[in-house]
Formats: sequence, structure tokens, C-alpha cells
Amino acid sequence: MEMLPPVGWADVATKHDLVAMKGDLVAMKDDFALKLANFEIKMQSMVLASEHRLIFWIVGSLTAGLSIAVAVAVARSV
Repeated sequence: MEMLPPVGWADVATKHDLVAMKGDLVAMKDDFALKLANFEIKMQSMVLASEHRLIFWIVGSLTAGLSIAVAVAVARSV
């Protein structure tokens, strides 16, 4: 205890201070949970939109490639 700097009673936390701090922490946790849920929803919608674009691009490319392959096969058979 001799090594600690001298402090007054104003520097000591009371039970009331700790209860108030706990309330603040709970409010911050709830706010963070809400923000995290909103972020998760936004990320899911962005991933879903990207998946749709990717699927449309792949289907279009496969359709074009198949059309070219069929045209080449028909041209060689004639």
C-alpha cells in the first residue's frame, strides 16, 4: 500500500458508480448487438445480389458457348 499514490475518497468508485457503469455497458452491448444485426442483414443482401449476378453471367456464358459449339457441329456435318 505504501507504493500507491495518495488518493482521496473522490477517486474511489462506489457501488452506485458501478451500478451506473453496468447500466451503461448493458446499453452499449445492446446497441452493438443491434448494429451487428443490421450489418449482417446488409452483408447477406450484398452476397445474395452478387450470387444472382454471377449465376446470370455463368448461364449466359454457357448458353453462348453451347450455341457456338452447336453451330460449329452443324457446319461440319453439312
